[in-house]
Amino acid sequence: MVDLALLQSVSYIAGALGVCVAAVYYVVNMKATLETRQAHLFRDFLKTQESYDFWQTFDEVRFAKFKDLDEFTKYPDNFGSKFNRVFQYWERLAVMVRRGLISSELIYEINYGSIIGLWEKYASIVVGLRGLWGTPQLYEPIEWLHGELKRIQKQKGHYPSVSLDVFKDKFGERRLSK
Repeated sequence: MVDLALLQSVSYIAGALGVCVAAVYYVVNMKATLETRQAHLFRDFLKTQESYDFWQTFDEVRFAKFKDLDEFTKYPDNFGSKFNRVFQYWERLAVMVRRGLISSELIYEINYGSIIGLWEKYASIVVGLRGLWGTPQLYEPIEWLHGELKRIQKQKGHYPSVSLDVFKDKFGERRLSK
């Protein structure tokens, strides 16, 4: 005859094993769900980058010529909105990276040069705008992402980015056509 205490112990062990299996399944399933969510989120962000209008605006911002904040603020009125459009796009992306919704490694592999180059061109302007507008956090996520991408660049042993002005001087202003 089977001891009742033994049956009770076996049932407890079986129940505990069931809970462990469920926990492992949950963790694996959550990881897959998170990866799928990251892929969808990044795909949605890439839709903006794929538009002709975005890259035309981006090129206008990255190839703009000025020496200091004073010259920057004297650009035509619509330049400010183009500048903000480009920087707000990168800022949103940087916030998602910092919150772990998108991998910084993924951003580095796909588009590090644009972010690094743009920040390096406009860092002094943004610092000036922070003081001018009284917003010390203005575009801080982009500054953070720039540092993160530079860290990855150094870790991988890749060459530093070429400044956008050097690129333009060497290859000329890129013209996009429809």
